[in-house]
Amino acid sequence: MADGLLTAGLSKADGHIDPCQIPPPVQIAFISNLVVHPKHTSRADKPDRAEVAYLAGNYLDNLLQTVGPIKAKFNEAFQFNPNYQPRIMRAMSGDDPFHDEDEQHVVGNANAPVQGKLGGQQLLWNSGSDFWSVVGWAFNCAVLYPARWRWWREWLDYMLRVLWEDWKARLLADCDANAKRGEDEVHVYAMMNKSLLTSYVSLYKIRRDHGLKHIIQALFADGHTASQSRFTEVFPRETQEPPKGQNKRKREVKLDLDNMQYGDYCDSDDDFDADDNPPTSAASTPVKLGRGTTQHCQELTKFEHYATNAEALHDTMSFRLRIIELLTQVSNALPHLFVTQDSLYQDLAEAIRHLPLPMFEALFKVDRNPLNGTLRYIGVEKGDLSFLISELLHWFLPPKKHLDPAAVDPEADEAELLTWDILARCYLLHAAPSASVEDNAKLSVLLENAIMLLMAESNGVIPDSEPLYQSLARGIEARNKKAKVRKGRNGKVDKQEMVAKERLDKSTQLLKMILAHMETEGKIVVAHNG
Repeated sequence: MADGLLTAGLSKADGHIDPCQIPPPVQIAFISNLVVHPKHTSRADKPDRAEVAYLAGNYLDNLLQTVGPIKAKFNEAFQFNPNYQPRIMRAMSGDDPFHDEDEQHVVGNANAPVQGKLGGQQLLWNSGSDFWSVVGWAFNCAVLYPARWRWWREWLDYMLRVLWEDWKARLLADCDANAKRGEDEVHVYAMMNKSLLTSYVSLYKIRRDHGLKHIIQALFADGHTASQSRFTEVFPRETQEPPKGQNKRKREVKLDLDNMQYGDYCDSDDDFDADDNPPTSAASTPVKLGRGTTQHCQELTKFEHYATNAEALHDTMSFRLRIIELLTQVSNALPHLFVTQDSLYQDLAEAIRHLPLPMFEALFKVDRNPLNGTLRYIGVEKGDLSFLISELLHWFLPPKKHLDPAAVDPEADEAELLTWDILARCYLLHAAPSASVEDNAKLSVLLENAIMLLMAESNGVIPDSEPLYQSLARGIEARNKKAKVRKGRNGKVDKQEMVAKERLDKSTQLLKMILAHMETEGKIVVAHNG
């Protein structure tokens, strides 16, 4: 039965789920390790080892779709154990509860840890210190170790689906329970309190800002030197090439899943056991971070190596946006277990402002036209995005020259909402504090999206307002006058500067089109092309 579950998955037809046997959390944790462990992925020494990762992934996907995250107890299976010690270490310290027991008793216990290194010290949930550290390492791999990112990408995609489905199911359960309570009764969120997402973020509540800082650093890990020092490889010798000519003839070990005998699939290869530093090889040499710069050189400014690794970094953006959405969900629902949305978005804005312009702009790609009233931005809902844009604007406006929104609309400012009056009197008329063409382009992108958000709320109509018109016109002129395209030492314009100038020009054209319609019609309906 267990062998069939592992290889074939679960059966679901015509909306009916066949009765099935769900493995205990310890076995699900072990199976998830096979999806990403180097032995069965980037360092697989034979085809059947690589096939194990695909079969494990298919099984976990079927388990999520047919059983669901709650019944599968993913919140127990996917818990990190940073204090894990190998059994030999526990025995030496007198802290091993099984060291005097018969081995068969341990093996026969379905809730006992899976035997072998891949079920123990090289189990992802034991070798990774926490979820965010693994996320940070995965993003580093995207830039430095593409062969490992290929597998971490699959694992991260699955984990984010698990986190979202688990959260959504628990949110609905709590909403249903609270709906049955009287209006005067205090709402409780017992199910969400036990979600996997809550467990991942609540660990850092006691650390206050340091905990949130760790999460933000992982979210924006980019493979540069400081990021590598914070987020290191999860498995030993993870980035090495597959062993060549070193395979030893091993005794065949029986595979008997019904009795928790996993053959040699839960044992590590000899070269994974070494504690010394691995030798340099082609696979362990990192991709260059910039012209003549590798991980061993001096620390770079964050994302300074974007031009060299643009494709790899953009491949991570959808994952970063999904994480932002999850963090927004838990900060809105359970701020006492995490942080308030205000604290979260302040830290997010500080990190986002450093993103290269193309990655910065990727935050504001819309799924639908704003005219249909259901505008949704990738990552967060439009109400949350209004909040985030407000936080970001403060980083790109002259600190002492722009009017405080609280002086214009105290209620809207308290709720971190944008209004046409706030936009006209506080934001639209300014250039960025610096002459950087990228900073002025980012400011223009923010203003452009602020307008689109307000248009979506007013059915595509911009009010016929002279102050709004004047502020928009003055701001366009100010930003284009302030922005200066810098030249390199060779007298040529850097590609990144050209990209920023082109984006500023594109945004200027859109804003001028809005001005033209305000002049002729008094109101405007414009489709946003992103």
